[in-house]
Amino acid sequence: EVLILPSVLFQRVINFQCDEDHIAQMKETSLALAKNGAKANKLFGLSDDLAYIDSFEKHFLPSSKFRKIWDILVLIGLVLYVFYLPISFMHLIENSPFTKTPVLLSLQYVLDAFFIADAVFNFHYFVYFEEGLLVRDKSYIHQKFISSRNCWREIIGMLPLDLLSCFFGGRYLHHFRLVKVVRIPNIVNSFQNIDSMLSELNIDIDLSLYRVIKLNIVMITACHWVGCIWFMMASLSMASGYDGNWRVADENNEFLSVKHSDFAGFAGYLRSVYWALVGMSTVGYGDIIPTNIIETTYATFV
Repeated sequence: EVLILPSVLFQRVINFQCDEDHIAQMKETSLALAKNGAKANKLFGLSDDLAYIDSFEKHFLPSSKFRKIWDILVLIGLVLYVFYLPISFMHLIENSPFTKTPVLLSLQYVLDAFFIADAVFNFHYFVYFEEGLLVRDKSYIHQKFISSRNCWREIIGMLPLDLLSCFFGGRYLHHFRLVKVVRIPNIVNSFQNIDSMLSELNIDIDLSLYRVIKLNIVMITACHWVGCIWFMMASLSMASGYDGNWRVADENNEFLSVKHSDFAGFAGYLRSVYWALVGMSTVGYGDIIPTNIIETTYATFV
């Protein structure tokens, strides 16, 4: 068993259980171990004393409030990427100008800047514990970052290829926004950090409830991705020379009163996600169906 006691109570137990010679012997052994540990820590860039850390560096400790808030912001940012990127798929085939979705793209560039800052912090500033010792040496922090992350994936995710296309290609190419997909696998590590944080705060969630929440999150995310790509299939059909597509058939259905341009285009997204939700959870109602081989192939794959 491991018992955690206040220092005063611990000293009281030791004084009650041990004689003076035994206590003196334990003090000598403890001092010897502390000196040897201090030498080893200095040699390997480790530290087990937080008293020598300045106020700025204390914000980067794994247990600091700043690190906990930062981990939560990273998770929120990755979740926003998961929902923003498929929306880019919707108009991937169309040559949409920047002014068509200025708010969406501006938010994505804010996220890009945030994740660049996250990479810098993790590469140079975020100290970590290893076997109970605090690692502060920059070279070890660099090695930790390189070993725990895919550096090529981080570099590709940070490159503003869509903006660079303005300078080298002469026009803005929103297709390059899709390279940000490489960041999405990091959401697994982010969820693990949140789980560790909940454990430290002694917040217990019922396992069955946790599974239901995870299942719903996965289902909603899948419907969002499938629906956005389904919307894009209509544009791909037009670009491939087909006269009709599911969006045209949906708006021309005499039994429905649907215009995909309603609510600033949100109605088209809603119909797409509706098709994905109905198709993935039931056999479908038949009100939205594929009208050509491209849409049929995608629907079969889904």
